[in-house]
Amino acid sequence: MQQRSLTAYLYLAIGIIVLFAWGPVVNMIWPPPPKPEAPAPELPLTELDGRILVAGGLGSFEPEPIIPPTQEGVAWLGGGISSATVGKDLAREGFIVGVRQPGQLLPMGYGEQPAHLQVLLNTRGGSIQQIKFTHFQQATREGLPDKDANGQPRQLMIIPGYPAQQGGPILDKKEPPVVFEPGECPAEFDVVSNLSYLMTHYRDPRDDRPVDTLSRRIWTVEKNETTSEGQTISFATELQQPYYIKIVKEYSLKKNEYHVGFRLKIEPLAAPEGKRKPFRYQISGPRNMPIEGEWYSATYRQGIVGWVDDDESARRLLEDARQVRRLAGSDRHTSKADEPIRYMGVMVQYFASILALDDIQPEGQKANYIEHVRFTPEGKIHRDKTTDHTMLDDLTSRAISRELDVSKPIDHPYLIYTGPTKVRLLKQLEGEKAVPEDTVHRYRDHLYLNTLTDAPMDNWIGRFASFIYWSDLVIVFTNVIHSLLGLFSHAIPNLGICIMLITLLVRGSLFPFSRKQQIKAKIMQAKQAKLAPQMKVLTEKYGNDFQKLNAEKMKLFREHGINPAAAMGGCFLLLAQMPVFMGLYYALQESVFLRLENFVWVKNLAAPDMLFSWGEKIPFLSTPADFGGMLYLGPFFNLLPLIAVGLMLYTQSKMMPKSEDPQVQMQQKMMKIMMIFFLFFFYKVAAGLCIYFIFSSVWGIIERQLLPKNITEDYEQKMKKPNKPRGWLGRKLDAWKKRMEEIMEEAQKQQQLRSQNGPNKSTTDKNQKRKKR
Repeated sequence: MQQRSLTAYLYLAIGIIVLFAWGPVVNMIWPPPPKPEAPAPELPLTELDGRILVAGGLGSFEPEPIIPPTQEGVAWLGGGISSATVGKDLAREGFIVGVRQPGQLLPMGYGEQPAHLQVLLNTRGGSIQQIKFTHFQQATREGLPDKDANGQPRQLMIIPGYPAQQGGPILDKKEPPVVFEPGECPAEFDVVSNLSYLMTHYRDPRDDRPVDTLSRRIWTVEKNETTSEGQTISFATELQQPYYIKIVKEYSLKKNEYHVGFRLKIEPLAAPEGKRKPFRYQISGPRNMPIEGEWYSATYRQGIVGWVDDDESARRLLEDARQVRRLAGSDRHTSKADEPIRYMGVMVQYFASILALDDIQPEGQKANYIEHVRFTPEGKIHRDKTTDHTMLDDLTSRAISRELDVSKPIDHPYLIYTGPTKVRLLKQLEGEKAVPEDTVHRYRDHLYLNTLTDAPMDNWIGRFASFIYWSDLVIVFTNVIHSLLGLFSHAIPNLGICIMLITLLVRGSLFPFSRKQQIKAKIMQAKQAKLAPQMKVLTEKYGNDFQKLNAEKMKLFREHGINPAAAMGGCFLLLAQMPVFMGLYYALQESVFLRLENFVWVKNLAAPDMLFSWGEKIPFLSTPADFGGMLYLGPFFNLLPLIAVGLMLYTQSKMMPKSEDPQVQMQQKMMKIMMIFFLFFFYKVAAGLCIYFIFSSVWGIIERQLLPKNITEDYEQKMKKPNKPRGWLGRKLDAWKKRMEEIMEEAQKQQQLRSQNGPNKSTTDKNQKRKKR
């Protein structure tokens, strides 16, 4: 037994070394070649004085007349032309930038009583420069509340209009490079690459890439009206030959909504007969959405696209920023006749910016005018020769329309939803933050934005979980946790205490099952303690034959009425808690209310507790170069995970029976070692989830202290009730339980027989019978 224990420890040590050291050793011996960055196929071509500028050179054609920018006003970022007026940090973006005529920023939702969204539109491209929330505070890269130079909370800029600071030292905080105000846009930020919801078009509907004529030009402000219901701003421009069309982009915003109405109208102009070509456009998505708490977050920027079939059943697909960067652009996600694409956009952990096809369409028109969607990498590449942090890379969606006949007016209504990924949480906002219930209902059920969160994973695991209804169960419990948090928060202002109450509610509802299971465990421990001398004899006799030893143990257990199947009660208790645990986990991942919520020393319940900073100079644990590694813990010391894991170890030691069996002792030691390694994976878990674990463990300790003290081997007789099971369900459950015990007992008998007869005896007997025949 001693030799087998040493062998098990040796295997564990080798496994740990291989797990942590294999990657660095392989990279040291065979350094991976640098990965070339291919251009994303859907990026627009750039027109300049009758030529197309692309990464490979120049190609000539005769475009429509445009305002030709001067040499001083143009920066070919990544090519041969440069400009002092454009910052060096923007020279990585890879776009031509015309800044001779600066864009104008037009505000929507500003004023003494601002709307839920405050939007700045840019006349360049008729696009969105910035969107910020009125009622949500911004978080820093560490995951702490962000404040301006005067100590006032800074509004969350969900679309900031400039590249967000990411990568490098987490504690290196910088002020925003620009503060946008209505009026003339600062020249260095009046660039195509930092604008959102740009429109480009294809010179030929069959082309692979669009040209960026529409996105670079200054659009004319056609309307800017403010009424008691809201504000409307529309931009217009024209394309002459070979399309002969006028394009109008109309934006509308109401005070108490979390979407910007976006209507795209195309009107035909006079054209020579037979000279008008079909038209096809592309709408890009949001840019530079901030990642909160990048050192601990497991959710970075994700592209999302959603379909809805004829039965109004919705599904979604997610695209990871790292994968999109590695492939230099995602595959095309195509719309089908019976399952059209209904929305696309980008999500971060708590918020999303989504371009959704409006559920209210012009008479006779269906919401199926998007042909396909792609996601492309944007901006800076967070990768060098030694590190790969491309999970921090930016990406955007690109929605490509079907080929359009522009000989008649076209009206394509959209909504740009910019708000919480969990849209149902908008119902919990009150007072000046409130959102009309019918608006939330529209987001959730008519635009199908509930599938931003409430949907299974789009892989075989998600499909299997959906098949057995596990996904539906977890979604139900997640929404129940959200509702309970909202309900409790009306009476208790602190959500940390609300999490404790939810823990009490969950563990209290499971208390009858938990108590019964623990009593059974104690009865089994008492019986095993009585058999300890006989177990010791068996261990000494069969110590080198594990199979024979196990068979003799099972035989001894049956003779003294010990049923190993009784341990299934503990599995049931764990299984019963799993949907609740997963529901709470996902609720913490989704809830904008737990975000930046205080509790004792914790400043953000949706982040680690960050008791104090230990810097970014500890090798393997906190240096910026080790970010994303298996051992990386970040720049903060977190106390709550240590308390949670410590209580788990204590509870585990109390629940495990003392045994003289070296095999059982080895298993218990292995469990303790694995719990210590579990701490590495648990260290950056949100403080709210740690509170759940801590309070659940404390409940378990108290519950154990309340058990009867005189539990002996004959206590089981006192627990038995003469009453027969009542009802059809009771009889079925009782029959199922007896059947499981019979199966378990029969399996043990078969195992014992195989052990007694030897591994090959049954096979020999069968061969002898065949010969006799």
